[in-house]
Amino acid sequence: MNFLSIAPMVLEATASLLAGKVADLFSDLRKEARASRVVVEDSALRASILQHLRQLKNWSEKISLHSLIQDKTLAECFAELTFATGLAPHGTPAAAGTTLTVEEVYDSSSHVAILGGAGAGKSTSLQRVAQFAYAHWEQGRGGVPLLVRFRDLQDGESLIAWLLAEIGVYVNVPNGMPPRQAYRWKLRALIEALERISAVLLLDGLDELPPEVRLSVEIEIRDVAEGAAGVRLFLTCRTAEYKMPFVGVRAYTIAPLSQEQVAMFAVRWLGSSDAPAFCDAVSAAPYAGTEVLPLMLAHLCALYEKHGCLPERPLEVYEQIVSLLVEIWDRQRGFQRQSRYAGFHPRKKERFLQAIAYELTQRGRRGTFHDHDLVAAYNAVAYSFELPRDSMREVVDELESHTGLVVRRGNSQFDFFHVTIQEYLAAMHAPHLPDPVSLLYPNCPNELALVIADSGNVTEYLQTLLNVLLTSGGASAIRDAFMKVFLYRLQAEHPAIRASPELGWTLLVLLSLTLQGREESGWYSESISAGIIRHPKVYNSMEMGLHPFYNPFVVPPEGTVHNTLRPMPVLSPGVERRKVEFVLEHLGFRPWNLDHPGVPAPEYGR
Repeated sequence: MNFLSIAPMVLEATASLLAGKVADLFSDLRKEARASRVVVEDSALRASILQHLRQLKNWSEKISLHSLIQDKTLAECFAELTFATGLAPHGTPAAAGTTLTVEEVYDSSSHVAILGGAGAGKSTSLQRVAQFAYAHWEQGRGGVPLLVRFRDLQDGESLIAWLLAEIGVYVNVPNGMPPRQAYRWKLRALIEALERISAVLLLDGLDELPPEVRLSVEIEIRDVAEGAAGVRLFLTCRTAEYKMPFVGVRAYTIAPLSQEQVAMFAVRWLGSSDAPAFCDAVSAAPYAGTEVLPLMLAHLCALYEKHGCLPERPLEVYEQIVSLLVEIWDRQRGFQRQSRYAGFHPRKKERFLQAIAYELTQRGRRGTFHDHDLVAAYNAVAYSFELPRDSMREVVDELESHTGLVVRRGNSQFDFFHVTIQEYLAAMHAPHLPDPVSLLYPNCPNELALVIADSGNVTEYLQTLLNVLLTSGGASAIRDAFMKVFLYRLQAEHPAIRASPELGWTLLVLLSLTLQGREESGWYSESISAGIIRHPKVYNSMEMGLHPFYNPFVVPPEGTVHNTLRPMPVLSPGVERRKVEFVLEHLGFRPWNLDHPGVPAPEYGR
């Protein structure tokens, strides 16, 4: 029997006891609220808790890769991840003996932020936390686990309002009450309810919130974390987008998978006979030695199981996964009713999926979307694919049923099986549009990184981005947030780079822009910049671009003027000297005479 299984009567009895505790609490709260004409209603609390626990149990066991691994369970596919304490730069292994398991993180007494890159295993780790919390609650050793997937919040919806509705508590304030006072009443009702049930809050995907509501939700998280006693909080977020560390919340970064973890995962997936050959193929791949992510590893196992070989670049993994799903879709079409969509050849189906993903992304729908979002996206692209509008429902049904790319979560709500696949699909559509860089800046840094990584001319795209950054006139905070996420993802995707002086100069200024506001999070920006610079072709490009100004090999005679020096390009649009100097220091050069390049240097060399 699964350790999470529980008889319905036991579940209902436990929920009834919890509902009674909260009801006692609210009877006291109602008396105080009556004086302010605030109404607190909790008649739906018991049924809401029961429903939520059932949904959480199902979610904690869910497999994301749908069509590829229908016969596998989470336990069979889970890589036992390890965690480094604090914010760790991308791909940086933790020191020996300093990592923790997910169970050890769960057993800590603090609130927890689980951080990592795209596909690092953040949500899967939270699923494991949910399993621990559910088991402890079932055994009477812990509080009630409550799951919030930030993608589920509706447009502009408050986290506090969502949680109150989810546990069946409604706080009605009188018309005319000041917003701040109304907020305090709702916050108080939520905190007291959470305290009474010793809640374990599981907050998944902070980075998936739309930018316009991100700050307000972060304030709500802070208020709950600081105001609720005896409540545990676990949240997940991409490392590069963890902008506002919370007081009392300890950050843990998912460590890169070790060779031993990769081997164990392969044995669980492929079996002991095929796992060694798979591990040898991973070691021989061009991305060997870089960070291997759990999601990528699952994809690699699925592709190896299918084809017996591995793709060469991370982007090709996404491409082959989508192609494999479309192939399954084509094969399954033979057993379904015909529609006008069935006449599409596989490549056209992929382009259609890319266009749909792009439209959803531009509407701010990441990971989760609703029926009306899909209708709008379909209507926006139907003409280009010669699809009649009256076929929309057939297309939606097939998209959900046969590709495995989306999963229905109710009558009108859908999920992409992983947000990285939506990002890939949207990125593959963007180059077919005029000026994709301007279209993707500033709201789609991950997608733009994928566009550039897949392009044949990295330098040209980066120069276009530099021009947009220096001429957009937007708030520097928006630009800085974009650059941090963009560079992090670009580094992770290992783009094919051709060394050139133009690339060197362009990256020099782009990297300098990441140091804006370095007082708040500059160490992290510096770690990303240093990682980019360590790429051999990037280093060579910067040396080529800097050669006329810094010649590490030739020392001119004392007192002579180096007449070959010329003004530095692209520095004029307001790039600060200190930012350029940081990048130069990482290259090993001593900055000198940036303001007057015609004056001889006091000394040459590194």
